Amino acid sequence: MKETLFRFNAGFLSARVGEWMYVVALNWIVLTQTQSPWLLAVINACRLLPSLALSVPAGALADRKDPRRLSFVNNLANAVLMIAVGLALHFALPMPIVCALVLGQAVLTAVEAPFRNTFMNGLFEGVRLKQAIAQSASLMNLGRILGPAVAGFTLAYLGGLPTFVMGAFCTALFSLAISTLGSGSAVSPVAAKGPKPASVSLWQILRENREIREIMLLAAPMMFFGFPYTAMLSVLTDTMLGLGAEELGILTAVSAAGALAASSWLGLRPEHATWGATLRYAVLFALSLCLLGVVQGVASAAVVLFIVGYLGQAYRSCSRMHLHEVVPRATAGRVLGLSLMDRGMIPLGGLALGAITEFASARLSFAVMGAGCLISVAYFLPRWRRLLPKILLATGTCAALALSLAGCSAPTPSQTAATSSTPSGEKVSVEHVWGKTDVPKSPQRIVVLDLPFLDALTALGQPVVGYAGTSEKALPVYMAVAVKALGSEPTFVGERKQPNLEVLMSLKPDLIVASPERHNMIRTQLEALAPTVAFRDDSLSDVRQLSAELAAITGKAQEKEALEQKLAQRIESLKGASSAAPRVLVVGSFEDEFSTWTKSSFIGTLLEDVGANYAFDG
Repeated sequence: MKETLFRFNAGFLSARVGEWMYVVALNWIVLTQTQSPWLLAVINACRLLPSLALSVPAGALADRKDPRRLSFVNNLANAVLMIAVGLALHFALPMPIVCALVLGQAVLTAVEAPFRNTFMNGLFEGVRLKQAIAQSASLMNLGRILGPAVAGFTLAYLGGLPTFVMGAFCTALFSLAISTLGSGSAVSPVAAKGPKPASVSLWQILRENREIREIMLLAAPMMFFGFPYTAMLSVLTDTMLGLGAEELGILTAVSAAGALAASSWLGLRPEHATWGATLRYAVLFALSLCLLGVVQGVASAAVVLFIVGYLGQAYRSCSRMHLHEVVPRATAGRVLGLSLMDRGMIPLGGLALGAITEFASARLSFAVMGAGCLISVAYFLPRWRRLLPKILLATGTCAALALSLAGCSAPTPSQTAATSSTPSGEKVSVEHVWGKTDVPKSPQRIVVLDLPFLDALTALGQPVVGYAGTSEKALPVYMAVAVKALGSEPTFVGERKQPNLEVLMSLKPDLIVASPERHNMIRTQLEALAPTVAFRDDSLSDVRQLSAELAAITGKAQEKEALEQKLAQRIESLKGASSAAPRVLVVGSFEDEFSTWTKSSFIGTLLEDVGANYAFDG
């Protein structure tokens, strides 16, 4: 039996690594090819939603057919479709074709879990079954760590298609492992004791078995409120903490490590997986989610996320292990298929929590997550059930107060106009890429969301209160010297692609300077905080134009004229320094890419102005 469990686990780990390689490659290539977050959301909807509709039919099929054979064929077909998706992206086929292939692969992924769980339920029994469930959870979390790491390496050094092929190969290895295992003594409905699957309806099973019914009733709201926390990590990292992608990777790994620790411990102590333990872990998980709303830095976030990962996985593993123990084996496929539908609650909960985050605050979202889980588990605790109306009333009151405070702290455009105008109330109308905006004359609290804007204002002698830049946070040396000479210490508001809106709001700006393409998705939020203008900085003429506009806004006309004269003199002196125009190409080597600037870029147009012959048109 130990050898059987080892072979099953080895194949399962390989499949999970392959699955995560596929997911990482799919998301990365779709985003880099299309530059469309909306298309990425569509792709992920295609990938996740089939589990809502197909889990129960797949479980019913596993009750009537050999689940070992179903799992074997499913994994092979899954591997083939992974390669098909990779080929479609490699040859840049139309996105509807890619979506169709992703949807087909998602159908196979949706039915895989009921097939596998039914097969496992017949292959093992007793304590060994609980160990198998806990170890599967451990391997799933280990695959969640190994898969993205391997995919990141192969994407960087081999490319997208090899990553898809390697992920498919890892997935197919599970079929090889399954082929070496027996069918188990209880998976065949012919051999199973008790009522035949066709004679007992799923509703009757739930009605007659209170434990199964309670496990499933608790799982749905727990998955809806609690487990979207993984998708909320980017919000926690960027919006709440003002950190970058590197810290996001660290916090994600810490959460996965906590989950791995919980499932590993339960694998060694399967006797702890009881209904009482499931409820206890659910309560502790709910409370730990509330703690995410009050973390202040990466250290406290890492500690809390390890606890959240541990308690969430402990609840999930206990629930699954106990369900496998009490489910009738003759109808295991349908019951387990129904239980696996709760995975479809995660994207639905993510949508709801995302709306709360966008229209209120991220901290309120974590409070709602914790409160939702706590209310859900309170129903199943006899002592708490009597207090449930009071808990609901208190939670509703707190949520309403938090929403009221969030609404007070997020100013409306009219409020902003009233508070951010100068003492004289004078305004100037500015035409920019996004249209025409009335801004305060000579604003004093300016936030810029890219370094060229900071460069221009600093050169004009205008200090700013906040800036967005690169993930390194440090300013170029010449710019840091110029900023210091103005006697200002501007606050870093985050990476320019994803500025931290909460930090930005705390600065109470009276003007925001944005990039029209980079910040278009958060335009509404920016305009709600303060008057916002958007300028392009793609070429030398763009930079001259935005400098002129900023000079007009800040009353720095004389400084702007002096800058123009100095620039013109410098360009003329460089033009006369060489008799023949040199042929120039500017390239940059970064951590994971090698870039070349085009003739129409700022660098290209600047070099052309000083008499160089730029070598790359683009």
